Amino acid sequence: MAIGFIEIALHPKTEDEFFSVMKDHVKNMHHITGRHDIIIEIDYKNIREVLSILEYIEKLNYVIRARHITVTQRIKDDLVRVETIPSSDRAAIYRNHLCVFVGINLKPGADRWHHEVKRLPEVKRLFLTKGPYHALAVVVGRNMEEITETLERIRELRDVKNTETFFILASERRDVYG
Repeated sequence: MAIGFIEIALHPKTEDEFFSVMKDHVKNMHHITGRHDIIIEIDYKNIREVLSILEYIEKLNYVIRARHITVTQRIKDDLVRVETIPSSDRAAIYRNHLCVFVGINLKPGADRWHHEVKRLPEVKRLFLTKGPYHALAVVVGRNMEEITETLERIRELRDVKNTETFFILASERRDVYG
């Protein structure tokens, strides 16, 4: 079974509707900051399943755009516990820590950067990807200082060209990291 991510931009004030429509179809959904409003994690057997999900999402009248991020390799995937967070309290997981997605783009010829990134204790998940980023990381910290320090350590690596950071505001998720 493969995994992937889809970033989705929505019309204003439609996040709750999107969450309610998609919650039974995807592994994890996150309301995020940035150019996109939602990032979802999907499990799939083949590319036809991904295209079917993308087609379904793009037909929703409140979706502006969607783009797929293909995971080519799991470098680090620290699952801590599994729980269901009720939609009435999607922000519950973030009361004691912050969680961000970091899209990482690399310089040409980059080859050993991920060994350094996966050793960072705040990096809970790290994937090599195809799509808008070369890699996607999930960073969890107790406060903004911890997040900022981890982001700076990633950005200072010789092979890293640039990063995009998306704070997770709320989630519907089956997997909880932290």
